[in-house]
Amino acid sequence: MSVSASKMVRGWEPANFDPNYKTFADAGWNKYEHDGREITNLYINKVVSPPQLAVFRWVSHANNRQSREWCRRDFSKKNLKALASALASAGRITEVANDRIRNVVGGLMKEEGGIELDEGRCAELEKRYAQAMSKDLSDDIAALRAAMRAEAKEDLEHLKGMCERYRKKYFRDSLEPGDLAPPTGERAMALALVNYPEVCREIMKKFCAYGARRLEGGLLDDVRNYLRDSQILHMMVKKAYPKLSAKDVDKLCRKGTKTERALIHIDHYIAQLGDGPHHFVAMIGGPNMSFGASRRHIAKDLYVTQEVADAIRAAALETIRGVRAVIREGPANGGGGGEEEG
Repeated sequence: MSVSASKMVRGWEPANFDPNYKTFADAGWNKYEHDGREITNLYINKVVSPPQLAVFRWVSHANNRQSREWCRRDFSKKNLKALASALASAGRITEVANDRIRNVVGGLMKEEGGIELDEGRCAELEKRYAQAMSKDLSDDIAALRAAMRAEAKEDLEHLKGMCERYRKKYFRDSLEPGDLAPPTGERAMALALVNYPEVCREIMKKFCAYGARRLEGGLLDDVRNYLRDSQILHMMVKKAYPKLSAKDVDKLCRKGTKTERALIHIDHYIAQLGDGPHHFVAMIGGPNMSFGASRRHIAKDLYVTQEVADAIRAAALETIRGVRAVIREGPANGGGGGEEEG
């Protein structure tokens, strides 16, 4: 499985070997079994003391290269759950990316359902991909953003303060201090559509009709309305803020009107990629709007957490890699779905 897992598990290292080779098994490693079934990419070593777990993943890089990484932990129920969650997250990322690849490639054809690529559309899409790479997705930019996030304690405190003022203004009687603070871990992942492959698939089915609009965006208003009307946003918010009552969730997820602002904003994380649903995120509106336009990316970057940013970036890189392979090799040849190891 070619994956780019989120970094909710720390301590990934380059794996310059294939875990399927005999030498790995000779060292005591076997695939982890649950209910009589082997779990792909999860291994256990009972020969060493204490027993160890290991998980493997493929990571996509901005230069279209892929490399294998692994992470080891001493065996415990807590570590087993963390590594299994990392695999599940990786699987969702790949599922979202594969769906998006099929959708984007369909929009590149000269005719709906055809197999001949429109060169003009391909060139325009490549221009957009190049912009996304240079501004958001290159390995250097990712490292820089991680460093900026670590240094942006003042901005993070500003976000927390804005969330607390929101709580006092709208939920003073029902929520305790800190209940609306920017979520972390799995609660933060709940606010990112990359975590919901089936929702992304339904959005593309409903709103991504064949033609230029599929590539150029224009989905945002449709998706905002759909997520609210279908109560999907309510589900996401409840997962992110478990202390909210049903009444509070309804209030937080309400639509904006001329007299009342929407309290939750839904926006894309990587603007250069148009309105692909896999990089839509939800966040409380006040913190987002409290930054000037030139620094609004800081709010998104801090609010969604490193784990969510990594997951969105991974899905985007897998999508771009897959689409570029189709353009390079041609849809009739399958578009290069193989794995590359570097």
